[in-house]
Amino acid sequence: RQPRNWVHRVVASKDDLRAKGALHVVHGEDVARAVVALHRKFTPSKRWILCDMHVYDWWDLVQDWALQSLKAAPETVSEAEMARQSDLLAWVGELMVEGDVRALPRDTSSVGRRLDGRGFWAFMGIWPTQGRIR
Repeated sequence: RQPRNWVHRVVASKDDLRAKGALHVVHGEDVARAVVALHRKFTPSKRWILCDMHVYDWWDLVQDWALQSLKAAPETVSEAEMARQSDLLAWVGELMVEGDVRALPRDTSSVGRRLDGRGFWAFMGIWPTQGRIR
């Protein structure tokens, strides 16, 4: 359930990483609060987008997580995993050079589709309490 654990499944190559743009998530605690709010203020035939109201950049997250793994104590991370994290870190840098991306996170207009989850939270009169994944 941790997005950092998805990387090995969704990024097998540099091209896979190149294709990654925006990531939207919501914490389980906020999902539970949303379910309770929806039961209290039911909206038949209405569909909602539920997210933590942040747009995450896959490249930024992959770079951060790779750095964290590489800085970890050697006994906690295997050699193969260290090599994988080094590759991911290199790919992010190479993609930034190739795409003339000067800083991470990339601008929201360049990461693709961005979801707007404000409607649900505003209608229910509550807001997500668990923000920013790391």
